[in-house]
Amino acid sequence: MDFQGADAAAGGAPPRKAYGSCSPTSDLAAQDAEMHPLVLRLLSALISFPFAPTTFDRLNFEATPLRGSALEEAARVIEHDFPGLVQTTPLVVMISCSPPCEDVVDETSFQALWEIAKLFQELNVSHPGLISSWDSPSSLMELRYSARLGLGGARSPRVSEDRQTLLSVSLWTLPASDQERLMPSIHRVRSLAAALGSPSDPKSLGGGRAISVQGDLPFKDSFKKQSEHEFLVKDSLMVPFTLGVFLYQVRSWRLALLVAAGMAICLAIALATLLLAVDRGVHLNMMTPAMMAATCVAMSVDYGLFILSRFQDERQSGAGVDVAISIALVEAGSVVALSGSILICCYLACLLFPGDMIFSLALGNLWILFLCVLASLTFTPCAISAFPEFFAKPSSEPRASSARGAVMASPGSRAWFKLGVWLTRWPFPIVVPLVLYAFMSPVAWSLCQFRTSSDIRASIPAGGLLEEYLELQRSFPGASASPIFLHFGAGGTDGVRSDRFFEEMCTAVRELVRSTNGTSWRLLPEDFGSVVLLPRSVGELLPGSCPTLVCLRWSESPPECPAAPSAQALLAAHAGGPSPSHAASKAYQQLWRGLVAADGSSSVAVVTPSVDLRGEEQQMVMQALWQVLPRRSVYSHDAVEMDMLKADYSRFPAIMALTLLCMFGLIGWAFKAALVPFKLFLTVVAPLFFVFGLILEAYELGTFDGFGIPHVNSDYGLHWTIPILAAPILTGLAVDYDVFLFARVYEFRQKGYDDRAAIVAGLAATGPIISGAGLVMALAFGSMLLSETRLTYEVGFALCAGVLMDTFIVRPLLVPSILMLGGGLNYWPQKMPEATISIAELEEHAEDVRLGMPIAAEGTTHLAPGALPSSSAAAATVAGGPAAMLLGP
Repeated sequence: MDFQGADAAAGGAPPRKAYGSCSPTSDLAAQDAEMHPLVLRLLSALISFPFAPTTFDRLNFEATPLRGSALEEAARVIEHDFPGLVQTTPLVVMISCSPPCEDVVDETSFQALWEIAKLFQELNVSHPGLISSWDSPSSLMELRYSARLGLGGARSPRVSEDRQTLLSVSLWTLPASDQERLMPSIHRVRSLAAALGSPSDPKSLGGGRAISVQGDLPFKDSFKKQSEHEFLVKDSLMVPFTLGVFLYQVRSWRLALLVAAGMAICLAIALATLLLAVDRGVHLNMMTPAMMAATCVAMSVDYGLFILSRFQDERQSGAGVDVAISIALVEAGSVVALSGSILICCYLACLLFPGDMIFSLALGNLWILFLCVLASLTFTPCAISAFPEFFAKPSSEPRASSARGAVMASPGSRAWFKLGVWLTRWPFPIVVPLVLYAFMSPVAWSLCQFRTSSDIRASIPAGGLLEEYLELQRSFPGASASPIFLHFGAGGTDGVRSDRFFEEMCTAVRELVRSTNGTSWRLLPEDFGSVVLLPRSVGELLPGSCPTLVCLRWSESPPECPAAPSAQALLAAHAGGPSPSHAASKAYQQLWRGLVAADGSSSVAVVTPSVDLRGEEQQMVMQALWQVLPRRSVYSHDAVEMDMLKADYSRFPAIMALTLLCMFGLIGWAFKAALVPFKLFLTVVAPLFFVFGLILEAYELGTFDGFGIPHVNSDYGLHWTIPILAAPILTGLAVDYDVFLFARVYEFRQKGYDDRAAIVAGLAATGPIISGAGLVMALAFGSMLLSETRLTYEVGFALCAGVLMDTFIVRPLLVPSILMLGGGLNYWPQKMPEATISIAELEEHAEDVRLGMPIAAEGTTHLAPGALPSSSAAAATVAGGPAAMLLGP
């Protein structure tokens, strides 16, 4: 179909050159070129689809030490002397007893542990070195017989005081490079434990046993499966609702189908290509796929809504497909490009935060956002141009075109028009901001009590696994804590095998016990595993009684426990030498092999705190350790997160300042207006403080605890990553819709509207579309509110609260009022055309539209049904506005 011919037949001059990459033309080569972006996108998607699901296998649960940090140096030193030790993590099998069971220490529990131990042996055969040690089931029976005979030593740290719960601990070594391959082993252990404790399973042992597996590895396995479920089900669940909003606004199921296709293509390409970053060392955060999906849905529909609603408006006004695409790309497309650039600046700022937890989230969302902008500006218009008869079905009754009447073309626009008239009437431009700021101030003021949490429970999906973890913490506080490794280097020719080394290491341990005594984070002698300390298992085999803390000596018995042999004597039993106790020697030799380097040049002490350490207490323990030992000698998985928290918040003010500078500088450049960034700044800062105050009230101060809303309470606190991640993103989203509104205000002012009329017309023209876009954004991020994981829910709560606040309060009420104050300064230093259209004229035309009277612009005639305006006249509408600055002629 020759659209240029149709336009020329209307009597107009040859059309002005169209903006955009895919405007139709009669040239066959150019028409073929329009297919190239479509073919390229489709081929990329077909290649990407098979690889996209494998992204979930590369998710990472643990953070890695910051580059150049003391923890990274400590990990490197320990890994050099003790390969695999830093990657060692405990796996806890918990057996709980309920009626008819009276004592968990019995033959049934022994049988359960025996079945699990057989699986451990099988896994170690197929994966040598995977499990370095595990509790022997026979020790359980020894404990039971000792209790029956009334012998000493019947108490065990593995059995709860009420004898209703017992633990079996194994140590697993999963290098980061092999976690993807070895994680199925964790799943096998979890499946066996569930089967042994399930009454309906053929493998069930019965007897009122509940068996669960705890630790970082099961948490990762559960979180991975939860992420897959949320991505495939909960994120997908929101797609029909967002497309429903789009369909209501655009009134074309064909265009909705086009947006859905672009969405799927972008997501497949983004997930597949993200694997390239993973292969180059980027650790993929567990929340990355779900957040990328939410961003993709939100931005694909939002950007499609802005461009295609403008395209539909131009088509309804009688423009040909080429002109309609040109106007949509130049006016709406240029603002989409500006909006995307602003949000890209925000995600680029997030990349400046050190560590993997924020970096991978920012990288994934940055990439998906770029693809969405690219698809909106290329794939969408090219598809319409390539298949105009399908996507751009001509309207049978194009309505008359009028710059003034189009402002009130729909009932929704007329409602926004009335709101704009009211907001811009004096003294409301001053009263409305003051009222809104007064409303937001008390909530924003709560930020003075700002604090965050690093509670691991926020990362565990609600349900059975979380309940089992809470039961573990009640019965065995600190049982699931990551161990702390203390590295001690030995000088001299004898290395570790010297009285001097034993004395130095023992002095450090004594100082740590003394300095933490009386605190809630105290370290007890039994918390240390070291070759210089008499192990409890060895002490119980010796005659007489010894103090709780006994420091061995290399060449002689310790004075505080004369019955204890020297370390040299304990090791000599292996060579057939004299030994006070063969069992004691065997236990000590096993400890020596695990905690002394192969060349004897160093030793490591393993600290397993007997209390549950979180947040500030974890930080205090690390501070106590660093006061006694060099920082490069102390390593803990939990400390890595605390180190990252401190580093991220130290950079937070500078990164936020840089984000604001880049965003508002970009806005000022795009509109060639020096003062409008400062005005928009006033519409962003106070609402942002309000939103974060609201988040703090919900998750730290407990304001909403009494309402019983799931996941909206102060039980686990506000996770520390939420402000770091949400602040730059919410800043970009807050500016986003303000820019869309100001772009239309700018456009109307260029067309001769006075300052007030331009603001009212801009609000009326964008009101329904931006409200729909904000609703789409809230629905997309609302998929996170369906999550069973508290951390994901908190992210969704923050983003939804910010989007709804900006869409329905800031943009319709605060932005027009602020723009009205000193309206002529909005465009300075540019000189705007002389104002020829006032608010009174707009109100007169609004009344004509309400009564159904035809509207025609001055100097034009009404269009007959089916007639098209000249291309030159239609194209003239794109001459002004920010598009000319962003895209050029």
